[in-house]
Order: sequence, then structure tokens, then C-alpha cells
Amino acid sequence: MSLIKKLKYSICATLLCSPVYSGEWVKARVLQVNPQYSNSTQIVEREVCNVTREPVRRTVTNNGGDVLTGMILGGIFGGTITESDKGARNGAIIGGLLAGNNNQTTVMGHRNVRRCWIEHHQQPANFISGYNISVRLHNGKVVDLYTEQHPGKFVEVYVDTIYRTN
Repeated sequence: MSLIKKLKYSICATLLCSPVYSGEWVKARVLQVNPQYSNSTQIVEREVCNVTREPVRRTVTNNGGDVLTGMILGGIFGGTITESDKGARNGAIIGGLLAGNNNQTTVMGHRNVRRCWIEHHQQPANFISGYNISVRLHNGKVVDLYTEQHPGKFVEVYVDTIYRTN
């Protein structure tokens, strides 16, 4: 047998004995759908408010008459205690300063004050991560699959077919 004939026979034998692959997209009926759940933690923001009663304050400043009165009284006391004009002068200065710095803060009433802030909380969350489905193929075979979207009544499935000769 010549080399060319042997080569032809070996090529034919290889082709005849090798499997042939073929595939197609088929419509499969969905028989069962089981959602698959996953657990996670999500951060939830929540506004929290609080109402408190706070005093309303008013600062009353002394007028010039109070300063003048303080200077006069300070001068009299300073002059009487020291028995000198210098003492009277220093007493008048100190009396005026004391009377001028004598501001008073008074409570006029109360008011409701609302204060709000954002709090962050961790909250457990369950969500559907996908679906385990059972489908019936065109040849009647039932196959279990996984999909991330809800499948509906039918799904498109790619079916591989292997043809083999003995």
C-alpha cells in the first residue's frame, strides 16, 4: 500500500471515529424556581431630633448715670479714707470702672429649641442573589440551572450535542 493511500485511510478513520460537536439555542419550559438569598449589612442613615427648653437671656448695660454715680461715690470714699485729693481721684476712677463694668444678664423667658443630627446604624439585610431553576428541554430531559434574573415561564438554553460513531 502506498504512503498516500495509508494517509487517506488514516484521515478517514480519524474523521469517522472522532466525535462531532453541534449546539443550538432551544426554548426550555421552567418547571420550578427557587430564590437564593444572601445576607449582608447595610448602613442606614436616620435623622434624630430633640426638643429642649432653653432660657432666653438679655444683657442689660448700665447707662452713663450709673458710671457717674460710681465716680462720685468712689471719689467721696477715696477722699474720706485717704484724706487726700489723690485718694479722691483714684476712688473716682475705680468707682467709675466698677459701675461701668456692671452689666447684668437676665432671663427674659424660655423657648423650645429643636436640634437634629444624623445617626448611622448597621442593619441586616436579606436580598435575592439569584435563582435555582429546573427546566424541561425539548427532548424531555429535566436540567437544573442557576440564573441571576427571574426566568419567567421560558428560558433560552444552549444545548451541546455530541455525535459519535463506533
